[in-house]
Amino acid sequence: MSKIRVYMKQIPFAASVLIFAVLIFLFAMGLNFESESAPSWLNKQNDYVLLLWVKDSIPTAVELVKVLGGITLAYGFYNISLNRKKFNFEVMLSCIDRFNAISEKMTSRKNSGSFSAYISLVNEELFYFSQNYIPRQVAKEWVDGMIDTLPIRDKKTNEIINEGKSHFNYKGHEDIYENHPRIAHCFVWDAQRIEDIYSDNIDKKRKAREKLIKSILKKVNEFSY
Repeated sequence: MSKIRVYMKQIPFAASVLIFAVLIFLFAMGLNFESESAPSWLNKQNDYVLLLWVKDSIPTAVELVKVLGGITLAYGFYNISLNRKKFNFEVMLSCIDRFNAISEKMTSRKNSGSFSAYISLVNEELFYFSQNYIPRQVAKEWVDGMIDTLPIRDKKTNEIINEGKSHFNYKGHEDIYENHPRIAHCFVWDAQRIEDIYSDNIDKKRKAREKLIKSILKKVNEFSY
């Protein structure tokens, strides 16, 4: 999360330049000399000439400050965009590293600790999906893997409909849905169509998974506590 603070720091600097430009502009608008004679508080002609020169130069200075302010704002927003992309990339790499570490321990179907860690990672990844931290295509691939591991419930009965088809034995982890409402909200499907998700027919399996993945990612964006 520290990366977010980095690119957010760009905003105050750009905003301060814009405020400065506005103040200069207002100051310039406020100077309005209608009299040709020097003000009473000026005793020297040279001072008045200098003041007139300053007054005449202010519009140019204001325009220059506007240009500089615009450039600064553009640069600031560019940095924000660049830092966000870097942050998103680091989030993705972090998830990949954590998954690789967990998956090595999940080779044993009896390793409940690794499954709990995986569930927590999935819950976090779903949040990242909702915030667009992870590219859409990458999110689809990750969800495709989640389908083979997580329990999926029937949308009408709430019963698990992929028992025995998952890569992991999740018995003893029935509290998944209670502790992770985001997962509970997203991983539901029609019991009558679940067989196609694991079909031996590659084309039927691909089409069925595309529909389920689309449904899950839609529910990710709809979820709220």
